[in-house]
Amino acid sequence: MNTFLRRQRAKRFVPVIAAIMIFGALPFWRVDANSPASKSLSAAIGVSDIGHVMTFTSPMSGQPHTPLPSGTAVGNALVSVVVASASSQVICAAGWTKQFDTVADQTVRTIGCSTIVSVAQRRPAAAVVPPSQVLMATFAFAGADPQAPVASAATGTGMLSPTVTGAKAGSMLLLVHSSAWWHMQYVAPLRARMAGSVTNHQGAQVATAMMRVTAPGSVAPGSWSSKGLAQGTARVLSSTSITLALNPQAVTPAPTTTTADLVTTTNPPPTTSTAAPNSTTTTNPPVTTTTAPLPTTTTVSPDPTPVDKARPFSNASPWNTPTAGGTAWFDTPSVHQLPDGSTRHWWVNTDSVGVWWSSPTDPIWTFDLPDYVAPAWHRNRTATTLQMRAPANLVAGSDVDHILAVADPLSGDYVELWQASVDPATHTVTNLAGTPGWAIGNLKAGPGAGTMSNNDGVRAANFSWIAGLLTGADLTAGRIDHALVVALPNDVLKGGGQTGTGAWRAPATAWDAGYWNGPVQMGSRLGIPATTPKPTGLSVMGSMLFDALQKYGAFVGDFAGGPWPNFYADGRSLPLGAANTGVVRPLFAFWETTNPNAGSGWDGVADMEKLGPLMRVADYQP
Repeated sequence: MNTFLRRQRAKRFVPVIAAIMIFGALPFWRVDANSPASKSLSAAIGVSDIGHVMTFTSPMSGQPHTPLPSGTAVGNALVSVVVASASSQVICAAGWTKQFDTVADQTVRTIGCSTIVSVAQRRPAAAVVPPSQVLMATFAFAGADPQAPVASAATGTGMLSPTVTGAKAGSMLLLVHSSAWWHMQYVAPLRARMAGSVTNHQGAQVATAMMRVTAPGSVAPGSWSSKGLAQGTARVLSSTSITLALNPQAVTPAPTTTTADLVTTTNPPPTTSTAAPNSTTTTNPPVTTTTAPLPTTTTVSPDPTPVDKARPFSNASPWNTPTAGGTAWFDTPSVHQLPDGSTRHWWVNTDSVGVWWSSPTDPIWTFDLPDYVAPAWHRNRTATTLQMRAPANLVAGSDVDHILAVADPLSGDYVELWQASVDPATHTVTNLAGTPGWAIGNLKAGPGAGTMSNNDGVRAANFSWIAGLLTGADLTAGRIDHALVVALPNDVLKGGGQTGTGAWRAPATAWDAGYWNGPVQMGSRLGIPATTPKPTGLSVMGSMLFDALQKYGAFVGDFAGGPWPNFYADGRSLPLGAANTGVVRPLFAFWETTNPNAGSGWDGVADMEKLGPLMRVADYQP
């Protein structure tokens, strides 16, 4: 189960300003210039986008900001789209070069700024003065010329993407369509690849697409189209289309001259003008700048390593951190006994979640995500729209929570929803009406738990549903090399009501709002002490489970509706068999017996009948 709070908001039309900016990286993306990984790769394949678009939306903010797309590194170009009220100004940070400034129909203003990521730059952000409704979307690019990342930018009114001239082979065109209307379904120009669409559901939307340039010269990207509401299509001319060309890095080896000897002057491309039917287009060059290379900064490629499905999330994640040596373990009767004194059995949930891994050939799905804001529960996700590839047969979990988790195995980006509503006809995913609950993160760099500023997932503890599962990758590896997740029933779990007082501990950042009377806090680590010998007669999965509980333990992440504590299996990757006759059944089938004369009785042959009595609580006495 999960809990949520929903805030009310009034929908209103507000003219908008959209801004494109190229920002610097967070300080922790630092590169040792002497390491092999930091050497220039000469970008022989041209400009390429990295990861997925990252977004920010708010009904009122003066400081929009987003995370960086996964894989962003020093030397990359970062592009953001910022949308705000027309009565506000969007201010570029110091050191950014303005690329364009255009107004369409006196309702939409679009400006742009640029730079290259350096070791001293911060996350993508902007200033909106005065604060207003705002949305922001951030993209990352590898292989752009570090001295002149933007070749040109053409702007125009309407749906037609402006033509750019003098584009080089290997350039990447970022196509942007900003509108004072929201809830439109935009379709990218024919030869372009849709990158994302974000709306604030109040009067602003930006759609973006990518187009690779294969031959030098002029490029006419084509026209956007829409499938939105009738009143939206009537105002398509109250919009702006932009074509921004990113220069590829020259295919030459990095010079051996020391950086102290280098002084580079960047010259702008010649000023040109382009025109297209039914649009007003002006192309402006970047402002001339003089740049000296940083002494320890070079261009690096994005991380090509796919997600380790047997050990998702960062090495520093709580899920991948073994139980500390010397941990004190405490017992509590409710873990082992029901209130009537009878034995408490354990269960493996196989219905709630199955991770949907995307592939490059999958269709693009649109995730229309509503406000999910409950500050006391550390949930601060304002409404946004994003797009990811996912299998065409995408469906939510079959139980009452309707969990959906989609992950990209290459970039590591994931999105997950509680109470998901999936429309296979339109390839659209949202939350069921009145039940918001969603999160985004990264399986390679993210923690999957413990982030105080926002929820890592949609479990009651704010854990990701991808974390702590029994998976097919575990079975293939022959071991469970991560912590597990467990849900506890109401006489074991401590409820928090509306305040959460005393109901949770790290790595949980939230609690279940039920008024349960159990002693164990959300986020607690349950496990088997290191000195406990392994029972005999365990199944293959049972032996793996014992080892994982002894090395990592299991974090309490949710409330279980029945009397049995629940572990969770990935229903899409494990061979479960009909009616759970597969590999996980020996873990929990407590009713089965080896005695043919036992009738309907049981004799404890299930693995958890042997492991359950060994379970203890780490670090405190419940």
